[in-house]
Amino acid sequence: MVANKIVSLLLDNAQHLWIGTSQGISRFSNGSFVNYSHEDSNGLVGGTINCIYQTIEGTMWFGTFGGVIKHDNTSMTNFSTQDGLVTNKISAGCIDEDNRLWLTSALGLTTYDGKKFHAFKTNNNLVNRANRIELGKDGRIWFGLMSYTQTPYDGLASFDGNNVQHYSVDDGLIGNTVSAIHVDPDGILWVGSTGRAKAEGSAGLSKFDGRNFTAFSMKSIVGDFFERDAVRAISSDTYGRIWLGRNEGVSCFDGTKFLNFHQENGLVNNEVRSLLVDRNNILWVGTYFGISRWDLKENISDVRFQTYTTEDGLSYPEILGGIYHSSDDLIWLGTSGGVSIFDGITWSSLDIRDGLSNNFIRIIGEDRNRNMWFVVGDQGVSRYRRSEIKPIVKIISLQLGAETYTTKKSKGIHQITSGRRLTVNYSAIDYLTHPIKRQYRYRMKGHSLDENWNRQTTETHFDYVFKKPGKYTFEVQAINRDLRYSDPKNISFNVLPAWYMNGWILIPTSSLIVVIMVLALVYGIRYYQQRRESELLELEAKKLQAQMLEQERETRLALEAELTDANQMQTSLLPKTAPVVEGLQIAGSSIATREVGGDFFDYLISENGRQISIAVGDVSGKGLRGAMNAVMASGILRIYAEQENNISSVMSNINKALCQSMEQDMNVTMVLAQFDTEEKLMTLANAGQHAYPLLIRGGFVQSVKAKGLALGMIPTIPYKSIVVDLESGDLLLLMTDGITEPRNADGVMYEESGRLAELVSSIPADMSIKEVVDTIINDVEAYTADEEQDDDITLVAVRVS
Repeated sequence: MVANKIVSLLLDNAQHLWIGTSQGISRFSNGSFVNYSHEDSNGLVGGTINCIYQTIEGTMWFGTFGGVIKHDNTSMTNFSTQDGLVTNKISAGCIDEDNRLWLTSALGLTTYDGKKFHAFKTNNNLVNRANRIELGKDGRIWFGLMSYTQTPYDGLASFDGNNVQHYSVDDGLIGNTVSAIHVDPDGILWVGSTGRAKAEGSAGLSKFDGRNFTAFSMKSIVGDFFERDAVRAISSDTYGRIWLGRNEGVSCFDGTKFLNFHQENGLVNNEVRSLLVDRNNILWVGTYFGISRWDLKENISDVRFQTYTTEDGLSYPEILGGIYHSSDDLIWLGTSGGVSIFDGITWSSLDIRDGLSNNFIRIIGEDRNRNMWFVVGDQGVSRYRRSEIKPIVKIISLQLGAETYTTKKSKGIHQITSGRRLTVNYSAIDYLTHPIKRQYRYRMKGHSLDENWNRQTTETHFDYVFKKPGKYTFEVQAINRDLRYSDPKNISFNVLPAWYMNGWILIPTSSLIVVIMVLALVYGIRYYQQRRESELLELEAKKLQAQMLEQERETRLALEAELTDANQMQTSLLPKTAPVVEGLQIAGSSIATREVGGDFFDYLISENGRQISIAVGDVSGKGLRGAMNAVMASGILRIYAEQENNISSVMSNINKALCQSMEQDMNVTMVLAQFDTEEKLMTLANAGQHAYPLLIRGGFVQSVKAKGLALGMIPTIPYKSIVVDLESGDLLLLMTDGITEPRNADGVMYEESGRLAELVSSIPADMSIKEVVDTIINDVEAYTADEEQDDDITLVAVRVS
């Protein structure tokens, strides 16, 4: 709390506890305090909060000895099963022409009329398994149906208020596993399917004009495609084109042909999870690694994607919960870290600190009352309304050298000399935004400067060195979480020339310099005499330096001996030879950047001989420190692998042990693959390893993507595994980033150059597994021949007989 002396208390409508103290206000919500005090320059007009009151509309009022404070606290409302939802696990939603909210889930439909929620069921319960929902131009509601087990009722359904009509592959739909629905401006329905199984149809796109379906297979869309490729999102522009977000890029259909775009065209990542063409004809593409934007024109030959990531202000990179263009011209993104908001200039975010019940946002929508609706993880839905209140910004103090001036006493600083550094300290009066999320933008005007506003920042100070004399004005604005900008606050300065540019000072100073030079000549002669005396002292110093060099050599020899011992210890832990396993050919190699390194790999064979587990790990840190941690991680791996056959459990146990044993700034990334030679299955778990394993089958190269946090960071995190069916002739490559990330002289990574995929796709089937490992490592070293190796290289290859 801001102070221990409590003067007033109030529990508001959202169950937040407001505590008035002798030194400010504390708000307790979601298990933590947010404090506002007079001393912290949060804008309180008095320190003691004598009384607290909340209006019917939810506005907070605070009474102090210095006046009254108004605070709008009505923006976020969360709804769950306690409020009438059928379940908190909502899969899709939309708002119809009557401003009713429709929510789908595995347990049925729920509607919200603005006052309360109602369970909604159709006669045949057909739409009660919908995972996609879209409002048609004729008022019909379309549902995409996809159950986790194949049923006769998968496919597509429409509801006109009375009757439900079902459509499937028998009616012309290309696939029953519906992954996306979109109604274009002409009322045409477009449906994306994943083709999860042959009996469910194929992956691709379906067009429905109200009478007939037209089907487009993935082959007709992209030609050669990966088996996992499918349509995940659909939107349309004002030029009559249909845009598709796919697992492997973006496609555009102009009514005649398909055009395809990938990372080579500027996309931040090929794995698209959401897509929208907004009312301004801007295409937004959401991926796991950020969002890309393209201002569309009638001619799309000039492809120019602009990318936003966390470095540009995006709060979280994984855009999983849809993209929405609200009526107030803002772009809203649903991420796994909350809601990101963009007004074209500034990014903001909403998360659990702002009242969300969960940071995983599945769906975003808006009703006619301009309320934003979020489907929040497995916690139901949240309704949010942007506040109209603008923040207030004020300049607190100015600092020039060692002197600090408050704004009331800053008149003496308005005239300063060029070349001096000025620091401006400012703050915001903003009760809506969490203190650590408050943003500002500023600019310095005058003397031919670039007078554009800088990019938003959370810094509360600005440093500037005046290089030229003249008149300058500093302006600053505060930006709250709703992207409301305060009125600018400014302060002006008159900068005078530095003393050495003033003629009245320069002439006497020059004369003084001449006198000093004459004196320097006289004293120089005397210095020459003293120099000869100092040569004797210099000889003594050289003798001392030689002694120090000898001591340094002895220390270096001792350190090299210690590194040699550590190298022998690490080498003894690495497998000398690959095990002989029926049905598999195995080879591995590890090359350290120094005498010792942080990479390791190991082979673990089950007692019955049916299964072998292969671990490839990378410990943060290099040299002796990395090697010691690699030895510890390898030992812990063997202990738990002998106790447990489930690799997810092995990962979790290793993670808990490393959290207790490793230093705070250290971690281990590791891939653990378990091969069942009789069933021809590979079970794989990944703990933060960005160099994904590669599966080469019939000349095609696929990344086996399993995700998880690095080991040794958070003790309670679970690890999931995936299962991959293997075929005879399959080649599996398990590696560290020493294979994928080395750069050539142009700074291009080995994997990004395409050289790795080209090499492994052309490896002959009769090449020995040891030659496969040597060929890849030799090619990496050849690729970086002119560059120093800065990371350990580890590679294990497995071929299925």
